[in-house]
Amino acid sequence: MSRGHVANVGFEYMPEGYNGWSVFGEAEAGQDDYYGAWAGLRYSFGMGKSQSLMQRDREAGMRVRIPRNLGSVTQCGDLPVEKPKDWWRGAMHELCASKQELEDEGAVIVKY
Repeated sequence: MSRGHVANVGFEYMPEGYNGWSVFGEAEAGQDDYYGAWAGLRYSFGMGKSQSLMQRDREAGMRVRIPRNLGSVTQCGDLPVEKPKDWWRGAMHELCASKQELEDEGAVIVKY
């Protein structure tokens, strides 16, 4: 990811008899003192009364997943000097990251 290495953990719990309502949460921690957490209520439309969370995930329609950090997906730049290959990735000539990180690396922002 553009913000470095991040680990996360999440949960979702639907009490019996709540017909589609569930409680969810997620927490993340990573490099550069990055921490984040959120929680909320979720309602799943069209769930039958007898469906569990597992049944919902297996049988419900496809999910649309939008990246949390849209800037890192849509804002990319060409690096002035190619970053060398390391043990987990090939040589890198382009970086997708925040505007500040692109400036720090001397990348020229490219519009797609």
